[in-house]
This record gives sequence, C-alpha cells and structure tokens, in this order.
Amino acid sequence: VVSSGTQSLPAYVIQKLELDKKHGFTLKAVDDSGAVNANWTAFKSGQVDAIISDWISLARNVEQGNKAVAVVPFLGWGNGILVPEASGVNSLADLKGLKIGVYSRIAPDWIFIRAAAKKLYGFDPEKENTISEAAPGLLLGLMQEGKVDSALNYGDLNNILLGMGGFRMPFQISEIMEGIGLSTEAPFLFYTFNQDFIDKHPETVKAFAAAYKEAIEFLKTDEAIWQDIADRQKITSELTIKLMQENARKNIFTEMTPQMEDNIHAIFGVLLAEAGEKELGISYLPEGLFQQP
Repeated sequence: VVSSGTQSLPAYVIQKLELDKKHGFTLKAVDDSGAVNANWTAFKSGQVDAIISDWISLARNVEQGNKAVAVVPFLGWGNGILVPEASGVNSLADLKGLKIGVYSRIAPDWIFIRAAAKKLYGFDPEKENTISEAAPGLLLGLMQEGKVDSALNYGDLNNILLGMGGFRMPFQISEIMEGIGLSTEAPFLFYTFNQDFIDKHPETVKAFAAAYKEAIEFLKTDEAIWQDIADRQKITSELTIKLMQENARKNIFTEMTPQMEDNIHAIFGVLLAEAGEKELGISYLPEGLFQQP
C-alpha cells in the first residue's frame, strides 16, 4: 500500500477496526510498496500476495507471463484538471492553447482528454497546447509558481491545493468520459492477487473481499473516522479532508457487477483507438483478467 491518500484508506480501516481478524485472516500492509512501479516489483519478487493495480498495467503484466488476477474493484475516475481560481477555464474547450501540466502523457486520463478534445471541440492538445510532463508532486509546485495554466493530477493531490485556496477544479475525468459516451461504472484500480495465492487460499481471498467491503461501508457512513484520517495523514485543511471524504463516497467501488467488465472493454477500445498499441503497451485485454473472489 501507499502510506497516504485514498489508496491507504482500506487497509488502514481494516486494521483499525480489526476486520481482518473478524473475517478470519491477518492483513499485513507493507507501507509504500504500492508507490508507482514499486507495486509490481513487490508483487513479482514475492514480497506481497496482492497489490492495488490499474487494469492496463495488469494486462501488460499478464501478457508478460505474470500470474495475476483483478479480484476486488477499488477506485474509479476521481482525477481532474486544476486551474487558478481566476482562470477563465470552465470546460475542456477552454484549455485550447494553454500550458498544461500532466502527471503522465500515457495516463488514460490524458488520453481521454485528447480524444474528447478532438471529437467534441476539434483540437488536438498534443499539437495545440504546450504540455509539461512532471511527477505528480512536482505538478503542485508548477501550479503554485504559475508555470502552467492548468494541471491534470491525482485527485488526492488536487485536494491539497483546493484545501489551500486559490485553485478550483472545472471538471473531473469522469465528466470527460461521459462526454464521449463512456460509462464510469467501471473502476480503474483493483486489488490484484497472485493466482497461486487464490488457488491455495480461496477462502482467504473471499474473507479479504468481505472485510474490504465492510471497511468501505464504514468510510462512507462514519464521520468520526475522517478526523482520525486527517490526523494520521497530517491534513489540517477541513476542505481537503471533506473533498477526500466526498471522493471516497463517490469513486470507491466494493464489488464487481455484470456491467463492469463490458464497460472496461469499451473504455479500453477508446484508449486503444486514440493512443495505439505502442503507447498503451498492449493491443487487447487478456481473458480471465477479472474474477469474482
């Protein structure tokens, strides 16, 4: 797990409420093994039995021979565009010609923006905007220093600047997706387990899924836990913690539905059409990528 932000919350709540013990297993959360790229390193080296992964990275790794399966859906599309409060940007159309900071040019979020800008407003941001690619943390500084007019960043980091004041979010990626006909009833991040672990311990995987669902329901209904989260993550802004709370309630999933896999395949089709196999690193989603626990 990562040690801060939304991705840290389920494991924290499971351990705090001892939901693992309630459901008959012991959860060991390996802090910061879930950071970008570190999660798959930990997985491949056998340091962990499960990680949080996006399904594109999962598909790439399965194609490379790694025995991994997405079992429990987690987080949806809460990232967004941030602009200074005085900015005239109110929609995707208003981004044309501006300097945009992005956390990754191959991230689905940015690919959706490219596809939507072409389809809905007739411009290509890669050609008609100045794009600065920087690590998510560095984007905060670029925005504060005024070196970019807008930034596409992770929801948790956007919430930090929103909590400080002087910035606003004209739209989230979920709105861009819906604008080009995609359903957001499809998480991007899943709890991904080693297939061998699933085969050997199917009841433990089911128990984890049950504990996770209970933890998320607690996050969505209990107010007091959010002060604990704020203290733990050293968040002093009431607005930031409120935005984190809203994001969790809106964008966290708890179980697979029959429509989810179809929605994911439709999303992948748009990504592949816009970015191509070379950029995505894969041309199709392998069979059996998603399983019910």
